Amino acid sequence: MKSILAAALLAVSINANAALVCDGDNTNSVFWYVGQPTDAMHAIGFDTGIECFVTGTEVAYLQNHFTGLRSHPKAGWVLWSGDDAQFIVDNL
Repeated sequence: MKSILAAALLAVSINANAALVCDGDNTNSVFWYVGQPTDAMHAIGFDTGIECFVTGTEVAYLQNHFTGLRSHPKAGWVLWSGDDAQFIVDNL
């Protein structure tokens, strides 16, 4: 349920902007944009249940830099979860 709500909020609030949003079961969330430092992504301390929602230019960036990830494309955004989301957080 949290995933669906977060994705809906992301799609509605960022329709003109691009972003990567990752969150975990501990309710921590972080936004990242191409060109920004990745310090916040590593400092947030995700625990388990990580999901990453991506829109806009961040989709192409992640697909170009992290091949082989299993994604779940939706209308206007992409979802990565589980080990794939953890890989993004660990390697961004």
